[in-house]
Amino acid sequence: MRNFFKKYKWFLVGLLACLITTPNNTVMKFSSQEISPNMFNIIRFGFVAAFTLPLLVRHIRRLKGIALKYSIISAVFMCVAVIVWPWAIAKSTASYASVLTLLSPVIFIILSVKIDRQSLNRRSLAGISLAAAGAFLIVAIPILINQPNSQFVFYPFATLLIAINLVVFPLAVIYMKKAHQAGVPLVSVISLTSWITLFVTIALMALLNEKILLGMVTSSNILAPLYSGFVVGLMARFLNVISYEKIGSVATSALGYVEVLGAVLLPVIILGETLSWEMVVGGVLILLGVYFVEHHKSSHHKFHHSLKHH
Repeated sequence: MRNFFKKYKWFLVGLLACLITTPNNTVMKFSSQEISPNMFNIIRFGFVAAFTLPLLVRHIRRLKGIALKYSIISAVFMCVAVIVWPWAIAKSTASYASVLTLLSPVIFIILSVKIDRQSLNRRSLAGISLAAAGAFLIVAIPILINQPNSQFVFYPFATLLIAINLVVFPLAVIYMKKAHQAGVPLVSVISLTSWITLFVTIALMALLNEKILLGMVTSSNILAPLYSGFVVGLMARFLNVISYEKIGSVATSALGYVEVLGAVLLPVIILGETLSWEMVVGGVLILLGVYFVEHHKSSHHKFHHSLKHH
């Protein structure tokens, strides 16, 4: 068991990041019924910005040269991603957003190959394709079966926002890793992102003549932005980037489909909902795809490690 955890340590770290992020979309959807997306962002990033400020000040001298460049690029991309995403969820349905976001891991791989020169081989491609097929089966098939064509609703504004998020979020993660490799602690990059997002959101609210109504915040609706801020925005983002550095873009993308599986299984486990055939088959395909990707990566590393000792 010890050897298993040692061998797959960073993969399990990435898996943990996905699992604690699983409820985020549902939490944000319910929260949008009580407070506006902008107010949601002010609360979650305000807390994270204040919490991480001492660490940002402590490491401020490291923000120079190429490290500063990568940190700002990452912060700007992440700022755009986290601002448009709550609006995309609020202006569409959970199922609509879920189907479109199935493209996210694929786009992440494409951008990583182009920008970060991540390698992609046939076995990895087969694995991610299996995982994508499983996720599509779980999310899209039930919608296509249960929803007649006459009831299909296209959300143009939400679609535009989701498309923006699909591109800028992977870019933010890629450049966050680059900033970390250039010597900036991840918490400092996350802190810089939180402060930039906070100021941009306040400016956006002023532009839209939307008032910051702290009276809207109650004990019942403050938990959602706190979870989305600290658990997802701080903890999961930190774990995600750390694991991405170790296991690469393909395995990280495959784990993104495990998050889809987790989001579907959560109501089954907690609420006792029925486990359908597409959930079972789709889940098997996702797990097989992840196995293909991770098993090849481990074998590949083992092979190269053996070469270094000969």
